[in-house]
Amino acid sequence: MNLNQAEQRRNFIKLAFGVSSAAWATSSSANSTASTFKGSSLETQLLRLPPNTEPMVVSGRVTGPQNKPCCDQSVMTNSQQIDTDADGRFWLETNTTELQSSHIPSSDRIVKHQLTQDSAGVWRLYLELSA
Repeated sequence: MNLNQAEQRRNFIKLAFGVSSAAWATSSSANSTASTFKGSSLETQLLRLPPNTEPMVVSGRVTGPQNKPCCDQSVMTNSQQIDTDADGRFWLETNTTELQSSHIPSSDRIVKHQLTQDSAGVWRLYLELSA
């Protein structure tokens, strides 16, 4: 095998590994159960997170009737309380271990959720909640 063939093989392996390790995404809503894990609730997906401590960002929005934002709503409790801003949005930088041990909103408040892992290895959980 010459040097050019070795470089082509190395590039192919990089490409194949990159495709197979692409970030997966899940999505679920009250009206739909379409997700990577069919019929899988957020609680089930969180249990499937790696047991080691990995960085995680939780963000989202809380809305009330007629999709109006709800400000000053308490969203989650763990070592710190998270409240929404004037537009009903919230954001928390945490890790997978802390999130699994925190009290996430009840499933009847979750309108939609999306759990992904970006290319840097940071888990991202987006929640749309009803007040």
